[in-house]
Amino acid sequence: MLAGTEWEEKGLHWHAYLGAGSLCLDRSDLPPREVLRSPEQVAEWIRDRAAEGEPQLVRFGERWVRTTDTEFLDVAWFRDLKVAERGDSIICSWPAVGGGRTTVYVDAVAADQCPFDH
Repeated sequence: MLAGTEWEEKGLHWHAYLGAGSLCLDRSDLPPREVLRSPEQVAEWIRDRAAEGEPQLVRFGERWVRTTDTEFLDVAWFRDLKVAERGDSIICSWPAVGGGRTTVYVDAVAADQCPFDH
């Protein structure tokens, strides 16, 4: 786990991609859709994409909620924040509005290993 702002001191940032369908999008040569500079930006970018998804009923403690409900999105935001604070990458997938699936990829990248100029 990276302590405090150690992720920042190491020049860590995240490349965000949006895909449809498969969890196997080859991102090796693709420029990112967004460059995220903090764990908060990572969690917010994923939350915004999830809020656009097809609502699904999921068990949330003792009750059922929709995946687009604010309370559910807040818990997911916190989870994604903690993952990004560790300096990890995140892949999430959910049903898309109109069918199919939406998949988001947020890849943690060290500045000295980033192939892009941003």
